[in-house]
Amino acid sequence: MASFGEINLLESNIDEPNVLENFKRIKTFLRDTVLLKTGFVFRTFTIPAGVMVSYKHNLNFIPRDVILTSATNAAVVTWHYEKFDRDNIYLTVSAPTTIRAFLGLYKDDIS
Repeated sequence: MASFGEINLLESNIDEPNVLENFKRIKTFLRDTVLLKTGFVFRTFTIPAGVMVSYKHNLNFIPRDVILTSATNAAVVTWHYEKFDRDNIYLTVSAPTTIRAFLGLYKDDIS
């Protein structure tokens, strides 16, 4: 799982200004890259059609965000975000399907 902390680079013994500047730029890039500010994990799972089902996500937090990358059989997937908890996510599909998705929590929501 991605870390929410800052990268810890050994900069104190660097005397070369260009190398030190590159370390600073790397840290800035990592700090500002949106998808690195998440706890997203990738999951693949198969769901039968028709009813709301739960999927045990095995995360140590409640996921609030889903990035669906694919659903087979042209299935329509409805995520029941209000039911997500520390153990499961809940969804309904329109056809039997295999789902590939990132489950996570974006940390810098300023809304």
